[in-house]
Amino acid sequence: MAQNQNEIEVMKKFLIVALALLISIAFVPTGFAQPKAAPEKTPPPKKQALKPRAEAPGFVGKVAMIDATMIAVRGKKATVTFDARNPKLKGYKAIGDVMVGDTVTAKYTKDSVMITKIAGAKPEKPAKEKPKIEMGEKPKAEKKESPKRKEQKLTSAAEKKVEHAKKAPTETVVRQISCTGKNPCTVSVVKLTEVGAVFVEDYELKVINKNMEGGSGTVTSMPAGIFCLTGSSIGCEDFFPYGEQVTLSALADTGSTFIGWRPASECPGTGYCIVPMNKERTFKAAFTFSGQ
Repeated sequence: MAQNQNEIEVMKKFLIVALALLISIAFVPTGFAQPKAAPEKTPPPKKQALKPRAEAPGFVGKVAMIDATMIAVRGKKATVTFDARNPKLKGYKAIGDVMVGDTVTAKYTKDSVMITKIAGAKPEKPAKEKPKIEMGEKPKAEKKESPKRKEQKLTSAAEKKVEHAKKAPTETVVRQISCTGKNPCTVSVVKLTEVGAVFVEDYELKVINKNMEGGSGTVTSMPAGIFCLTGSSIGCEDFFPYGEQVTLSALADTGSTFIGWRPASECPGTGYCIVPMNKERTFKAAFTFSGQ
């Protein structure tokens, strides 16, 4: 009986050890059945914000002239004049704050010109003062230059002036001004400008009123000046300004018929004769007797 009891105890211990071994084998590979960590979620790529398109900068340069109606901006290659009667300003409170020498950007908008300040004008350097000569001190004698040296300097200065004129920026004026006729001509001057006037003489227009087989009539002009009867020389010539368009008309007397102008190549037919006054002109008008 005691032996059976010992065998049962040994069996119990063996089973306990075997059970513990099985449990250790089951839990070791899985880390005691620990839950797996969820995979990290990668954030979606950020969308890049679209950069706004840069507006056209306009014409960049230094202010060469400014008044209440115009502003001239001198760039590297040209000087452009803008209409400044209704400006939009950036960096200035009023058009009177814009100074000659300021660096600006100017461009036309829908209904005006936009002037943007980039930098102010640089202050002028003070002029060098001449050395003072104290009482009793003799001024230093200047070295006299030889005539040959003076001639070389003058030649070099003239060459530099010509070279500078070649490199000087050309001027482009936005506002076109033209004067025609004999009325007064007003020109807005931005820099040294040549204005020419052309004087021309008046030209003579002469009409010969010719009678053919007893015909007669009257030739008149528009503008007025010619009133020429057949067989008469009075009122048959006058002077008209260069470029004037003179219209001649012929009216036959009763019983006569107007048969045409000479030269017929310039005034064909029996209608009006339009004469451009670019030189002295002579025309013949022929009337014939019709008997009616």
